[in-house]
Amino acid sequence: MALKISYDKQLHLLTCKVSAYLSIDDYENALQEILTSKEYPCDVSTLWDLRDMEFDNIDLRFQEKLVEIRQKYISKRAAAKIAIVYENRLAEPLVKMYAILSKDLSQNTRSFTSMGEAMYWLVYGNDTE
Repeated sequence: MALKISYDKQLHLLTCKVSAYLSIDDYENALQEILTSKEYPCDVSTLWDLRDMEFDNIDLRFQEKLVEIRQKYISKRAAAKIAIVYENRLAEPLVKMYAILSKDLSQNTRSFTSMGEAMYWLVYGNDTE
């Protein structure tokens, strides 16, 4: 699996680190793991670290499928803030497209190119920033 989930109890923050290629199954399995964990609540804010992710398998249909999967679980995850971190400038249009496709979901999601900014927003930022 190209996705590793870790929980920082002190910051009450979940990190999902993607390496190499993300599959639809990996993504759905991660959401199911988040929802069933006894270590943290299912609506914990989450940092998606895509800095080591390969993006050449990502297209519009792939992103639409990710949004469909998120929609299935949104009732339990709606209170969570989601930060997406990427460094690859070629990934920027794909991350922005994902944001557009998921704009109707009732979840506060932002993208960042800095881990520090993303973590600060998740831990200390407010929804009106």
